[in-house]
Amino acid sequence: MLNGAYTLLITPFDEKMNLDEEGLRILVRRQVESGIHGIAPLGVTGENPLLTEQEIRRVVEIVVEESDGKCKVAPDTCSNNLSQTISRINLYADIGCDYSVVFAPFLVMPTQAGVINFYEQLAKSSKIPLIIHNAPARVGINIEHQTYSRLAKNENIIATKDGNKMMDYLAKILYLTQGNRLVFSQERTRPPILFCLLVDTV
Repeated sequence: MLNGAYTLLITPFDEKMNLDEEGLRILVRRQVESGIHGIAPLGVTGENPLLTEQEIRRVVEIVVEESDGKCKVAPDTCSNNLSQTISRINLYADIGCDYSVVFAPFLVMPTQAGVINFYEQLAKSSKIPLIIHNAPARVGINIEHQTYSRLAKNENIIATKDGNKMMDYLAKILYLTQGNRLVFSQERTRPPILFCLLVDTV
C-alpha cells in the first residue's frame, strides 16, 4: 500500500566527488530503522543530474539491497527523452524497485496534450507502477487538474506527487480523481491540513 511518509534521500559523495557507497548504505539503514514507509532516491535532493548512468544504477541497487523489503523504494526519473525514461524505469523494475516517480518533460514545455501522451506512453511500457511528479517551478509547466483526471484512469499510474503549495489546487486534484489515485504532497510545513484534505502521503 502506497501511503505514509517517504524520505527524499540525498546522495552522498566523497571528497573526490565519487559516490560514497558506504555513506549511502548508512543513510538507508537509518531510514529503515526509523520506520519510514518508503525511500525516494535520485530526486532533486538526490543530485540526479550529477550522476552517471552507472552511478544511478548503483544508487538504486544499494537502496534496494539495504532496505531489504522493509520499506518501498521509488526512485525519481528525470528526462525529457521518452525512450531513455522508459529504459531507466524498467532498469529500476529489474533491480527490484516498487514504483518510479516521473517528472514531466523539462525545457521543452509540452502542452497538456503532450503531457498526457508522455505519461500514457510511459505507462504502456513500464514494468512498475508510476507516480506523476508535478514540479512547475523546476520543469516550467504545471500539470492541470483535468490532465490529472485523465491520467488517473490509467491503471499503471497510481499516484501523484505534487509540488504546488496551494491548498485549493491540491483539494481540486483530490476531488477530480475521486479517490481513484493516491496523492503525495511535497508541502512540508502543513501536514495536519494535508491529512485533513485526505492526502495520502507526505
